[in-house]
Amino acid sequence: MAILAGDALLTLAFEVISGAEACDANARLRVVHELSRAIGTRAGMVAGQVADLENVESPVNPATVNFIDTAKTGALIRMAVRSGAILAGADDAGLNAVTIYGEKAGLAFQIADDLLDLLGSKESLGKAVGKDSSQHKATYPALYGVERSKELAAGMVAEACSALQAYGDRSQRLQEIAHYLVDRNS
Repeated sequence: MAILAGDALLTLAFEVISGAEACDANARLRVVHELSRAIGTRAGMVAGQVADLENVESPVNPATVNFIDTAKTGALIRMAVRSGAILAGADDAGLNAVTIYGEKAGLAFQIADDLLDLLGSKESLGKAVGKDSSQHKATYPALYGVERSKELAAGMVAEACSALQAYGDRSQRLQEIAHYLVDRNS
């Protein structure tokens, strides 16, 4: 049932985007392309999840951990901000800025998520904790330890926010979101 629900929701995303007649047809097509890349392909969510599963109980190395985290949540956050920029008519420089923001914020989110699995509580998260370490998953905390992982996540947020400098105060909400992604406790 869970797989069927996922299939249905994924298909619904394409239906909603392609049917959004208030948006320019070319922009809708570009957003469908963004979604397709973020979900599948060699650097999308599916590829990241496959790499995650294939590297359980394997020696952890920086390139693998970075790929897993960048491809999983990072691809989806990048897609979300790029899609918004495309629909808003952003130029190439604007699209590049939000792409960097999305990639860095997405990586920061995944590092924070891995830290929560290690340091959080079942009560605050609403799910079991310690699963990643018990399964010997390839994570930033497994590779770098807790303190260095926190530093890396904070650095990713700083890079994400810096990428939006050209937008000035108009980027405040996105900067707040990036900070929330690593400051959250659930």
